[in-house]
This record gives sequence, C-alpha cells and structure tokens, in this order.
Amino acid sequence: MSKANLNYQLQQVVHAAFCPGASKKSYREQVGSSKTDKIFSYASYEAIKNTSKDFGKYMKAEYPDVRHLADIRAKHVEGYLSYKSLSCNQNTLTKFKTHLESIGLFARKRFRSVNPDNFMTTRMISSNKRNNVKVGNPMDTKTVDTLIGAASSKSRKSNLYNALVMCKATGLRVDEIAHQKASDFHLDERGKYGFGYITVTTPKHNRAREVHITTAEYKKALKQMIPDGRERIITCTRATLQNNLANLKKELKIDSQTLKGFHSIRKHYAQEYFDFVRKKNPRKVAIGRTNETLGHGYSRAVSDLSTYVTNIY
Repeated sequence: MSKANLNYQLQQVVHAAFCPGASKKSYREQVGSSKTDKIFSYASYEAIKNTSKDFGKYMKAEYPDVRHLADIRAKHVEGYLSYKSLSCNQNTLTKFKTHLESIGLFARKRFRSVNPDNFMTTRMISSNKRNNVKVGNPMDTKTVDTLIGAASSKSRKSNLYNALVMCKATGLRVDEIAHQKASDFHLDERGKYGFGYITVTTPKHNRAREVHITTAEYKKALKQMIPDGRERIITCTRATLQNNLANLKKELKIDSQTLKGFHSIRKHYAQEYFDFVRKKNPRKVAIGRTNETLGHGYSRAVSDLSTYVTNIY
C-alpha cells in the first residue's frame, strides 16, 4: 500500500482508471458487467475526481487516523453520505454513492489489499436538505454582472467569462454552453428580433432549438467570443466551468444555498426573456416562447415555468 496520504491515494486511483478514447461499450462486453474499473469520459472523470477530493477532505476531518484506502469501511461511506444529505438533493446524493462505489473498484485494481465492498453501503440515506430554502433562485442582474466582471479579470477569463456571458444572453444549460461551436452562431442573420440567433444542437432531451438574441449588447458580446481557427467556443468541460464558478462565488462571498451557479443565471435569463416577450404579446404566448427558448417545449406546464418566472400568473 502506498505511503502517500489518503487524499493523494484517492486521486491516484481515479487518475489511473481514466482511459480517454477507449470504448465503454466494448469494455463492458469484454468484462460482462455494467460496472467497470475504468472511466471513459472527461465529464465522468471530472465528476468522480471531485467526489474523491471531497471525500478525502471529509475523511481527514472526521477520521484522521484512517490513512490508507484499505482501511476505509462502509461506516465511513455512510458517514460521508449522511453529511452530504444535509446540503444535497436525492439525485446528487445517489451520484456520490455511485462515485464512491466506482472508486472502490479503482482502488481494488491498484491495491489488492482493498475490499471494494467497503466502499458500498446497503443503508438507504435520504436527503435532509432544508425544505425552507429555495434552491436555485433566479440570480439578480447585479450579481450576474458582478460575476462576469470578476471573471473578466481572471486568468480563467477565456472560458468562465465566455460561459457566464453566454448564459446571461441565451439561457443555455451549462452542458449546452460547453458544447457550443462557432458554426452554431448566426449573428449576422436577422433572426426573430433583429440581432441574430444561435442554434443548440446538443440539447437535453434531444430538443434542438434556436435561441434568438434580444439586444445589440448581447449580440456584440457573443460575437467577441467566437474564436479564430477553431470550432469550440469553450475549451473545458462542464464540470470545470461549474467548479470555477463555485470558486468565484466563494471568493466573492455570494450565497451558494439559494443561488446555484449557472442554473440561477439561466433563471435570470428566463425572467428577462419572459418580460421582453410579454411587452408585445399575451401572457400565453410569452409563456410558450419562454418555455421553447429554454428547451422545455412550447406546451410545458405553466407551474414548471413558475420556478423560473416570478410574475407568470
């Protein structure tokens, strides 16, 4: 077993399991199992790596005497998940559980003294997140602009700054932002409002759509981020964008309980777009167009949009 500290061992086994470019389907067919000891995508690698770091910090604080992967037990995993249940919803909690199970497989492959079953728990741990906190409230314009201004002066400007501006101007999901290409920008076309539009070709639920730009200011900002000589606008993963934004919010002391990063900026866009359309159209049309431009579908329930738009009724 390595003499390195526990946090380093966790990072070590996750990094060793990463196989970019390999075929996940072929490997699963080869081993005959849906659970593998390898990571195939950059997004999964970033997510599992972040979980391993967080778990390592938890173990250092709560169980400082546990210094080797072989000494981890199910009670440690259950303790970590119970701790995270205070601030995470059930879906996020399930992801953490799955990530830890995968880390157990990675650790076993590298260190034969590790029992992967110790990274699993049969105990059902439910989210105990405080129900009185509204998760992911719309971000106000001042806070959005503060984040954009701060990102513009950072070394990470080229990606985080562009992602924040794109989210404010278009309301795209962070995963959609990470996949936008220069060829998706049609800013020299007139578009619905005279300022061009962008196409979203890698959307959630396979709902490809056009997002029409509403102001000359947004058009100018989007044009400035189109790179020379490459297609991708953003050159890092969704997870990296989310982590960089979380760090920036922490640095600026912006509330992370009610303002959940890109999704809160997306809600800011929804409110702004709804008000823009509502000025010249009936409420029903404004609801439909807002749902459509968010990628929800024109006929999505009004109650669903009410979590994005405050004056919908």
